[in-house]
Amino acid sequence: MQVVKYVILLGVLALDGSSAQLAFAQSTLKSFAVALTGAEDGAGLSVDAVVEAVRQTSMSAQVLAAVKALQVKAGDKVRKGQVLITLDNNSAQEGIVSSSAQLEAAKANLNLAGKDLDRKAQLLAKEYISQSAFDRSQAQYDTALAQVKALAAQHAMAQNNANFYAIKAPYDALVSEVNVSIGDLATPGRALLTLFDPNALRLKAYVAQSVQSKLGSKARIEYEIPDSSSSNERQKTNLYQWIPNVDASTHTIEMRIPLPSTPNSLIPGSFARIFLLGFESAKERLWVPKNTVIYRSELVAVYVIDQNNQAKLRQIKLGETNGSLVEVLSGLGKGELVSLEPQVAAKAH
Repeated sequence: MQVVKYVILLGVLALDGSSAQLAFAQSTLKSFAVALTGAEDGAGLSVDAVVEAVRQTSMSAQVLAAVKALQVKAGDKVRKGQVLITLDNNSAQEGIVSSSAQLEAAKANLNLAGKDLDRKAQLLAKEYISQSAFDRSQAQYDTALAQVKALAAQHAMAQNNANFYAIKAPYDALVSEVNVSIGDLATPGRALLTLFDPNALRLKAYVAQSVQSKLGSKARIEYEIPDSSSSNERQKTNLYQWIPNVDASTHTIEMRIPLPSTPNSLIPGSFARIFLLGFESAKERLWVPKNTVIYRSELVAVYVIDQNNQAKLRQIKLGETNGSLVEVLSGLGKGELVSLEPQVAAKAH
């Protein structure tokens, strides 16, 4: 006679990741009863996080030019407005000289047209010339004035474009990476260097949506940064932000925690850990061994044993995984029997 083993789920698992206390009891059906205990109010869990810069900028050129000089290197602290990279601006300087000469010529022509217009106005008053002759002088003056305005705008633009050849820091920052060397060709959009504000950092982590929904006003948030030179102790905070966008594939939501400004600047990308403590309600959570779950196309199910020792396939919805166990969000109730050998139960079914 073939013996089929079953498992009964009676308890919950501690949220803080502590070892579940397993109790086995053999029933009259030669099945194993598994009790998982340890969940209490105030339990919590930890999630991996990463240090992220709130302000991080990748600097690039707005013009096509060769790199003439590098004033900084990776690791340097820079001030707002400080020149970081100088590009070859010979063509820009030549443009400024050319536009300046054209502007001066236009101003001289305007001056001449103005004097001619004054003479024509005097002659018109004495009726020595016709009105049409005066109008032609007026039109020449207006044309010369418009040309001066146009060339003045071009000259201002040439001077403004000359500023594009000096890459300056947009704020007080720390240079994290320099991507070019002297002589390299800088093209619009190419990253020349990267810098970040060391006084504006935050932690970023992805938390299961089911966990986020259980956090309430009594939740306590702590974090630690093992690589921090200032302190390895846990820090408490009540400042955190949920980004309202859930990842469709992992069902996680992004959590951000601002970090205080410290003399010992952290480096973006450093490992950190966030502790979510003090859930408002640590309700019982149902778990089954992962090897009891059957996946058939889009169907996720287990074999449930009824009072007549009959195995019936039932669809369930899974949650988090903890070691060899997986949480059941719906489809099962406390005290039901689940087959430990779904292949054998399938044959019996």
